[in-house]
Amino acid sequence: MTTLKPSEHQTFYLRLGAPPPSGRSANHEDGHCEAAVSSYEALLHGHTVWIRGDGLDLTATRNKLREAQQQERPVYVLTGRIAGSGSDGEPLLELREAKPLDGYSARSVQIALPGSGLFADRRDGVG
Repeated sequence: MTTLKPSEHQTFYLRLGAPPPSGRSANHEDGHCEAAVSSYEALLHGHTVWIRGDGLDLTATRNKLREAQQQERPVYVLTGRIAGSGSDGEPLLELREAKPLDGYSARSVQIALPGSGLFADRRDGVG
């Protein structure tokens, strides 16, 4: 499988682990299917992948990230059309393509807290 690595500071959509074959993520809280695939807005900065924390349920996101790190899940770069927001505030994508992020796993991922200035309202390159 071909891998992908966005440019440093270029925003992109990230998934912790492979996307579901059905194209719809399961809501962990109640088990129902979301409208599309859960993702996070992210960027590379050095050897760290930063998830944009603005608008997310940070407790739920931290728990999902911790679980992905413990399971050493790979991370995927996603492209697609935004189909809404998931139950934790994350973007839902109607998936066009998913490729592993070359050289990174969930252990490389951190959450950029709101107001950190890391994203500085960059939305170029997303999607």
